[in-house]
Formats: sequence, C-alpha cells, structure tokens
Amino acid sequence: MMLTWIDPLRLTLETALSSRDSSLLVVRQNFGSETHFKSLADIISSTHNERGAGPVIVDLTPFQRLGNRIAFQKFLLSEGLLAHAFLLVATQTLYEDLVAISQSAGAGALPVVLFKLENGQLATQKSPLFTGLLELISLYGVPPPSQNPTYSRLRMSVIEKELLQQVNAVTLTPPDDRWKGGTETIANQQFLRMPNGMLVTHFVLMKALLHKSETIDRIAYEVAAHACHGFCPETEDLWPDLFVASSDHAYLIGSAVQRLTGIKCAVIDRIGLLPGRRLTRDTISLDVTGKRVALLVDVSATASEMERAASLLVHRGARLQMILCCVWLECAIPKFVDWFHFVPLCRPKRQLDFIYRSAQ
Repeated sequence: MMLTWIDPLRLTLETALSSRDSSLLVVRQNFGSETHFKSLADIISSTHNERGAGPVIVDLTPFQRLGNRIAFQKFLLSEGLLAHAFLLVATQTLYEDLVAISQSAGAGALPVVLFKLENGQLATQKSPLFTGLLELISLYGVPPPSQNPTYSRLRMSVIEKELLQQVNAVTLTPPDDRWKGGTETIANQQFLRMPNGMLVTHFVLMKALLHKSETIDRIAYEVAAHACHGFCPETEDLWPDLFVASSDHAYLIGSAVQRLTGIKCAVIDRIGLLPGRRLTRDTISLDVTGKRVALLVDVSATASEMERAASLLVHRGARLQMILCCVWLECAIPKFVDWFHFVPLCRPKRQLDFIYRSAQ
C-alpha cells in the first residue's frame, strides 16, 4: 500500500489541453460537474483496487467553489469512498460549503484540512485532523515536513516519491557505456569523471528524463503548483510575473509551464564567470526589471549555478520570489536559502548515496 496524492485540476487539465480547448484558469473555474465528480470517484476507487486500502489526499486547493452540489453529494455518499481520504482546501468559502453539503447529505464528519494564506504562503494551524494526516504520512514512509508545514512542503513530501522513481530510471552509475567522460577508482569505489574534473558516483541524465513530453508536463505542473501556491484563487496576486530558466533543459520545462499557466518564461543564455562578483556576458531573453520572478533550475549538486543565476537576476532588478530546483543533490548549503523561498522538488541524494568530490 502507498500514499496517493490525487489532483483533480491536473487530471482535468490533461484532458482539456490534449484537445487544445481550454486553459488552466478556465478549467479551474468550470470544475465541479457531475462528470468531474464521477471521474474523481472512479480514480479513487481504482487507486484503492490497485494499491490496496491506502490513504488518499484529494487536493482541492485550486477551487473556490465546486459547482454541482447534487453531484458532490453523490460523490460523498459513494460507499467507502472517503473512508481513507483527506480533502485539502484553501478558501474559507469552499471549506464551509463542503461542511454544509456533507451535513445535508448525511455523510458525517468530512475530513477537510483548511490552508490559509500567511506571510505569502499557504499554511495550516495545528488541529487533530491535520495531526492525524501527518501521522498517516509518516506511516507510509514519507518523512513529515514539519508539525505545521506549508502547502508547498506538504505537497513536496508526498509527490517527491513519484519524481524519485523517474529520476532513478535515468541515473547513470559506473561503469556505464553511455558515459563518455571516463571513470576513476578511489578506495575501491568507482566514480564518473565530470567535464570540470570533479568525480561523482551518479549522474542524472536530464536529457533522457525530459525525452518524453508527458514527463516534461508532469514536472512542469509541479513547478507551477509550487510557484502559484497550489493555484489557490486567493493567491493570484502573489503568482510570478515571469519564470526564468537557468539552462536549456530548464527552459524546456519552463516552456511547458508557460503553456500551462500563461506566465511567460525567459532564459538566461549564458552567465559566464563572476570575478569579484562582477557579472560578465550576462544576457536574459526578457526584461526582468521590477518583476516578480521564479528562477527555474533543472538539476544542481553544489548550488553554484543557482547562486550565479540569482545574483544575475537581482543585479538586473528582478524581485526574485523563489528558486525551484527540479533535482537537488544537496552537496552544499545554498547561501540564498535565507533570502528567497527555495523549493527542491526531488532530493535523491540519500536514496542514491550520492558523492561529489575532487580527484585529489
């Protein structure tokens, strides 16, 4: 059995985008039909059948209302459907609506966790229900983010397992014929030799990870969900004006984020060295002056690229809100974590036993 995070907006959006007839905001506004709730009930039921009676988190944070009340009542009354489910919401209006509908339908106490906007983040106060959710998360091998985490950290703690599986599938270890940079053995341990002369025990092949469009779209959705606070309507004034990608691979993800959200994505063409922290050869494809910016990085081990890109953006007058790193290998402590909101979507270091070292 495993913990499952079900995102009705993402599932509905995938269908809408495949037919090119809708956008994220339109899908969010129109969600709540009988068809939507029936599809959601089918997904929860099939999840139980495939993985056993594991708990389910249903993320309703993007919605301010749920449309068809009768259809939602049918959803609540589906036999055993919500026996192991938690509903996450982010508006007081929707929270009160759900409780009222549940009471009128005779569905009993509804497991709804309410997040509220505090200091620019969706956070929740301690409650017996939320404490129970954290305990349940820990039972299924997911480290609880904290006793009072933000929505972003809670989401990351659960979704990360899915991303780790995809990253592991494209991670090279020595010896591997696909690696052309050579290997080196130190103290009976084999390493891959990087172009910069450093040695690593593993190398995440981002080109292979991003080979499939569905993988790009999946990662892009997570990037957007964190940057846009779960797409909660009450947080729209806090959404980035612009995403900035630090590399070509990051721009590939950023382009999918732009298609999803309508928020433009720029790319840093090249940064160059920063002698004495004076920026050289720095070009960004769009003007960032005065704009709320989310920096997007595909993979990082030492945070050096992130720090250089962050310095560039601040130098250019951007209001840097957050830094999103798709694969963070945790070989250094980023100096900027106290300055900006840092969101690592996937942290495979412990699972891989990743080592990054010099040849000496």
